[in-house]
Amino acid sequence: MGAGSASVVWFAAPGFRVLSIDASEVDVVVSIETDAVRVGCHGSGVIAKAKDRRWVTVRDAPSAERPVTWRWRKRVWQCVEGLCAVKTWTEQLPGFMLARHSLIGRAASWVTDRVAQIEATPASLARKLGVTWSTVWTAVCRHGERRIDALKGVEVAQVGFDETVMSPAKRHHRCRSSPLIAQELSEIHRSGITAAVDVSSGRILDVFKGRNATDLHHWLDDQPEWLL
Repeated sequence: MGAGSASVVWFAAPGFRVLSIDASEVDVVVSIETDAVRVGCHGSGVIAKAKDRRWVTVRDAPSAERPVTWRWRKRVWQCVEGLCAVKTWTEQLPGFMLARHSLIGRAASWVTDRVAQIEATPASLARKLGVTWSTVWTAVCRHGERRIDALKGVEVAQVGFDETVMSPAKRHHRCRSSPLIAQELSEIHRSGITAAVDVSSGRILDVFKGRNATDLHHWLDDQPEWLL
């Protein structure tokens, strides 16, 4: 099965039909539209009139290592009830695409997984998907906050801590005068972080700056009663 065919199977949303699949470029471009012919206005309840269609382009998670672009020929509907405040609206599919977002929900979840598992950076994912860094970071923040909220109230039997030394991705000039001074400068530019982990599941509960006992006590002081 090619990348284009996999994309269609992966999409598989009821009420849609595939217009074309173009796999000739770097990414796979799939054009779709809904097959709805009768839609009721959510304001007046009367049957709406099909007014227009507009192309909207969004990015999906890669399929067979190739970026996937969806071109949705969205229907614009118009309410025929003159007193209705709704007037016109563009069809939406909340589980597929959020209004004014460049990534579909699945792609937003995918980039969040990659960042959470330290498999990629927002910048590298942005280059892979052909979007901006801010688009990826916004998706990571939105989905990450939901996952953090979902952890609240979860029982944790045992907490472990994993210390890591982090070095910034910044080039520093070498010190030619003394190897000892160069080593001291290197230590200054390195910083430590600690990850709090649920021992039973391996799930990361939190990450905080520092890697000594004082930093650990400060973190514990900020935690809810379930951890104390």
